[in-house]
Amino acid sequence: MQKRWSLKLLPKPYYLAFRLMFLFSAILSLVSLVLLPRLQPVIPLFYSLARPEQHLANKYWLLILPSLSLLISFGHLTLVKIFKNLEPRLLKIFVWLSVFYQVILTIIFIRTIWIIS
Repeated sequence: MQKRWSLKLLPKPYYLAFRLMFLFSAILSLVSLVLLPRLQPVIPLFYSLARPEQHLANKYWLLILPSLSLLISFGHLTLVKIFKNLEPRLLKIFVWLSVFYQVILTIIFIRTIWIIS
């Protein structure tokens, strides 16, 4: 009988958190890919700048948040894999804070799309 190889990416108690993290990343990426062609070529993003001509930005600047979301997801997955022998409570706090970051990034992105649409 052949031995099946399985790749254990992370400890079992963190599966739900990482599924949620990647779910939020996928939602963010899909929403950005669906809405990006519908947006104007130049959108008002930088209202805090002093001069009005600096308020506008290319619509591709909106891809920063989904990219950051995916980077955080894969980076935190790698960190948990590396430090899986650390204190379990500390890892649990780190993993759920990562989910919190994903939720916040998703809310920021949806709010930005809502304002500029």
